[in-house]
Amino acid sequence: MDRRVKKTERAFMQALLHFLEEKDIKQITVKELCEYADMNRSTFYLHYLDIYDLLDKTEQHMVDAIYTPINKNNSRVLYDILSTFEYIKDHKKDYRVIFSVSMGSGFVQKLTNKVTEHIMPHIKEMLPDYPDDVARSAAIIHVGGTMALLHDWVINLDCSIPPITILKAVIEMTDRMYKERSTYQNNGGITISDLNDPKNYISDK
Repeated sequence: MDRRVKKTERAFMQALLHFLEEKDIKQITVKELCEYADMNRSTFYLHYLDIYDLLDKTEQHMVDAIYTPINKNNSRVLYDILSTFEYIKDHKKDYRVIFSVSMGSGFVQKLTNKVTEHIMPHIKEMLPDYPDDVARSAAIIHVGGTMALLHDWVINLDCSIPPITILKAVIEMTDRMYKERSTYQNNGGITISDLNDPKNYISDK
């Protein structure tokens, strides 16, 4: 992309994020965006259909930006999560704004789709005996929890807890759940093998 185009689009995106801190997107005008970005209306419409198109492209840009550091690492899921949190913390002002309006925009869905797509190869490796649809369902459960955690960390905790601390807590919790599951199974609890037989979990009533 041409350097001047990048500069122009960055200016409009920053203008949008600035006004989203102050008011709802329905109250933002093209005029004030242009004034803040020091651009004219014709330049705005050369790049965007309307303000919602600008929002859509801003969301996509912010999702893609997260994946720049992720694509440079060794693509292990835990390191990907850590990279995501670290990048967002370094740019928390912008991400706090976009998360705060995410209920009325597509940012969270875009990020969820991107993360799900990225981790699917890892999930399929861990669940080789299951069809792709089931593996994707497992990935969505994982990603949904991560998105909820990320949203809470940005909005309610202001990124105050170090990402590595969160990751360590998640790993420890997962380990303890696994140990509890093993103990439960050893004491006669339901196992995956039991689930293969519907009689073990479907009532006759």
